[in-house]
Amino acid sequence: MKTPNKVRPGIRKPERVTLKTIAEHLSLTPGTVSAALNNSSAARSIPEHTKQRILAAARELNYRPNFFARSLRLQRTYTIGVIAEEIGDAYGSQIISGIEQHLRQNNFLFLTVIHRHDKKLLQTYAQMLQSRGSRGLYYRRYIYYRDTRVADGCGSRSSDGGRRD
Repeated sequence: MKTPNKVRPGIRKPERVTLKTIAEHLSLTPGTVSAALNNSSAARSIPEHTKQRILAAARELNYRPNFFARSLRLQRTYTIGVIAEEIGDAYGSQIISGIEQHLRQNNFLFLTVIHRHDKKLLQTYAQMLQSRGSRGLYYRRYIYYRDTRVADGCGSRSSDGGRRD
């Protein structure tokens, strides 16, 4: 017979602070808290002192937005896939460094994978990155974002999986 996991005294797993947590803390609705924190158009009807209370409580409780919930709502992952042949060559390193710098400045995450000249692996990585919500892929000749060529580069696939060479 299994015994339930016991929590040792004095050690508590920190609970995730949600919009609902802040709302309960301030006796407001989660919708009001969400509107204020996201500065949405609905926030115009919230009194300024209430907005300030919400922002102060979010800081005090160390609120961090749920990335997955936000991605679902906005239908954006802020993720770009970079598929490289190798990591060590100077040209590829400069390209990846430039991509990383630009994406970081625009609050994007980039994932880099190496296909080592294996066409099957290249195809597998492209499909994996797209299925995980990558909004664009960069490889060999061009850079595409949502079916639009944004720069010459080294090849690419759009977010719908179509090859663009």
